[in-house]
Amino acid sequence: MARVPPKLDKGREEIYKKFKEYIDTLLISENTRQNYRRIIQTFLKNHRKITQKTITKFLQKHPRQNYLIGLKYLCRCLNISNIEFPSTKRLRQLKPRKEPLTISRKKLFDYLKQIIPLAEKKTEEYKKKVIESKKKYFSITDKYTKDFEKRKNMAFKEYKYYNKKYTDYLDLKVILLLLLDYGTRIREILELRTTDINFSKKKITFHTKTHKDRILNIKNSTLENLKNLINIKGLIIPSGDIRKDFEGEFIFYSHYTEKKPNKYEANQKNLLLLRKLKYDLFRRDLSTLLNELKLPSLVKTHLFRRSLINYLIEDKNLDIFTVANFMEQSPQTAEKYLSEKTKEAKKKKVFEILSKDELRITT
Repeated sequence: MARVPPKLDKGREEIYKKFKEYIDTLLISENTRQNYRRIIQTFLKNHRKITQKTITKFLQKHPRQNYLIGLKYLCRCLNISNIEFPSTKRLRQLKPRKEPLTISRKKLFDYLKQIIPLAEKKTEEYKKKVIESKKKYFSITDKYTKDFEKRKNMAFKEYKYYNKKYTDYLDLKVILLLLLDYGTRIREILELRTTDINFSKKKITFHTKTHKDRILNIKNSTLENLKNLINIKGLIIPSGDIRKDFEGEFIFYSHYTEKKPNKYEANQKNLLLLRKLKYDLFRRDLSTLLNELKLPSLVKTHLFRRSLINYLIEDKNLDIFTVANFMEQSPQTAEKYLSEKTKEAKKKKVFEILSKDELRITT
């Protein structure tokens, strides 16, 4: 659907035309021009006059560099020189950053207790549909009819669709369990391969963005769910030589491509596209379940990571260095995940230690 530009009065319409003529003379790409036009349209819609007050107010609402540059171009084309613009560093401070949402681990657990049974129900529904569509495909045997190929293709497409939906809901359950157990990043889960799971030693390896491997113990229930998922998808756990008919070793998105593994595993761009596709589908299926249950939506999957760090420090009284080591990140980064309540408690504890150990200065 095309974007409808806001209606402007005659005076503001003239200003916009002058800006449009000026922006067309600049050596910038067409996408950038369109971006600046939208910014100025938004500004002129909300403000009748171009003054220091209106520009400051607009930048407080939209503290971004492209908005700042767009307004600078507007003032330049109208020869307005009495406006003071903040620097890009100062621009970041115009809108104070909100404290990230922190949900307790118990609340997330209760949340998943409602979601997972519905995901299992959906899995069973689509499993039945997969079996029905498979039977339908094999029941079409009258080769000599005109629409034989068409009906056969339609039945096969139907089977593929239901099979993907079935595996998607299986994936969703396992991904949510892994997020709760390990507080890992969603990217690290989606890039899990069959080689990253040691079924005999009950270990799982996550490849972090800091290029450090997190090797952790895996719960029996989660291990069973992963085994089940691998068997259903027909993935082969490599041991020695990999067979030629090997479908792919990526657990969560190997069924989204019909290409052989060597066609897409070596290409990083294809892997990124597959990961984005899988993440979007995961969010879509999760929002479907949440809408059915009438639960509030999960803002970010990173909530699981934040809640785990706060749980380990607040409830289990572990120090920041132990937690940072477990999460494979620096103590400074781990400290950013702490809630304001925990930070205040830490400050209070430090003050208590210092007050007990009074240093008396004698003159």
